[in-house]
Amino acid sequence: MVDYLKNKSRPFIFTTAIPPAACAAGLEALKLIGGEEGAKRRERFWQNCRYLEKGLSAIGFDMTVQSPIIPVVLGEPQRALDASKTLFAKKLLVPAIRPPTVPQGTSRLRISLASEHQIEHLDLLLEGLKIVK
Repeated sequence: MVDYLKNKSRPFIFTTAIPPAACAAGLEALKLIGGEEGAKRRERFWQNCRYLEKGLSAIGFDMTVQSPIIPVVLGEPQRALDASKTLFAKKLLVPAIRPPTVPQGTSRLRISLASEHQIEHLDLLLEGLKIVK
């Protein structure tokens, strides 16, 4: 089967091997996520998600979607762009997502959290979002 795939798989035929450093990094990442440190990071990550979702609900955003990528729907494209620029001026990178990526009338900010975000970071984001609400 391996020989068959090597010789018949079109994406595989004309490619080169991944660099050893990328392979080593991938292996280390798998070790990390499968171990105790990975479990701690996942727990911190989900705590951050819950904290931000509660904060967004408290300032009036609809938080019916529970996801690691948190959409803050603002409606019109210009409103989302203006909000993104306002937040960027406060050193917060929150991209505006507009049609055709999302349906007309549902332009939004896309918040992507990480386990390494601290509560202070999330509070700063919530303060910025109060301004653009």
